[in-house]
Amino acid sequence: MLDPRKLSLLFLFVCSTLFAQINVDMKVVIETTESEKIGNFTVVPDNFVATPFRIAVLSWKTAVNREDIAIKVTDEKRRSVPYVTVNDSTIIVTQPGHTWVEVEGSTIDFDLKKSWKIREAVDFTLEPLTPPKPPEPPTPEVPADSFGNIGQRVAEWSKSLPSRKLVGEAYLRNAVLLTSADGRNMTIDDVTKRLGTELLTIPDYPKFATVTSNINLDLATRWPVSKGVLSDYYRCIALGLGVK
Repeated sequence: MLDPRKLSLLFLFVCSTLFAQINVDMKVVIETTESEKIGNFTVVPDNFVATPFRIAVLSWKTAVNREDIAIKVTDEKRRSVPYVTVNDSTIIVTQPGHTWVEVEGSTIDFDLKKSWKIREAVDFTLEPLTPPKPPEPPTPEVPADSFGNIGQRVAEWSKSLPSRKLVGEAYLRNAVLLTSADGRNMTIDDVTKRLGTELLTIPDYPKFATVTSNINLDLATRWPVSKGVLSDYYRCIALGLGVK
């Protein structure tokens, strides 16, 4: 027969049992091995690249001694998932996916006639951090054209050259001349010679030798052309040189 005193003690232990709930808190963090801090700032190497990722911080409150607690962390296939111990009642899970965490343990203090128990489980899904969408490519200042984007190519070829505006203005003037009343009696040869003469008067034009050669090679693949087509071609080159 059970000793009434032991029964009373057992009843006291059961009535004193405490349970704890596991809290799951998702955080976005970056990882660095540097520990030097200046105020609120962390010192990092010159080539440091921050790559944020999501973690799950699990914590609980209990009087159960840490050495008496068993922690089991598994994935959806019940395979072990690594975790980082922060302190006696906090762990961190970094592996994305669905995870189960089970915390179980108990402590009995016979002097105080009390027991503390934790037996909790929680499951959660740690979603990988979606990388931010790359910024939309800037709308090119030079629009696409029907000449294999000659304007954009000219912009690239001449981007570091001086006198771009002056060269572009020469192309635009002759583009207008090709289709205007003033140029009605002029042939394509007349206008191209006029353009060449104008270009030679522009300071630093010799630095456009490669650009001019590229333009001539491209235009040769389209020759012969009408005055209207050549006018449009010259306008595209002017746009590529920043002249509208």
